[in-house]
Amino acid sequence: MKEINPRLKKVLNFLKNKYVIVTIVFILLILFSPYGIFQYRRLNNQRKELREKKAYYENEIRRDSLNTIKLQKSIKEMERFGREKYMMKRETEDIYIIKSTEDTVQKNKK
Repeated sequence: MKEINPRLKKVLNFLKNKYVIVTIVFILLILFSPYGIFQYRRLNNQRKELREKKAYYENEIRRDSLNTIKLQKSIKEMERFGREKYMMKRETEDIYIIKSTEDTVQKNKK
């Protein structure tokens, strides 16, 4: 039989130590388990994105509810909203819609 190199023998003895084995297994579990550090970071990033979306939608809800209150209180606001959003008009009016060249160029590129 062949003699084992003394350096290799030291490394093997070191790896046979139960504390080293437990430490290596623990590190592997932390890194690669389903609840490991990589999964934790991914979930943490998702949580941040969801919080940002929640804040955005809460602001939109607040803005829309204020607009709804304005529309319910004032007929002039309701008329303005209808004219701007839905291009409504009175019977005695004519509406001219002017599109800029930038709008038509962007549509043609798509």
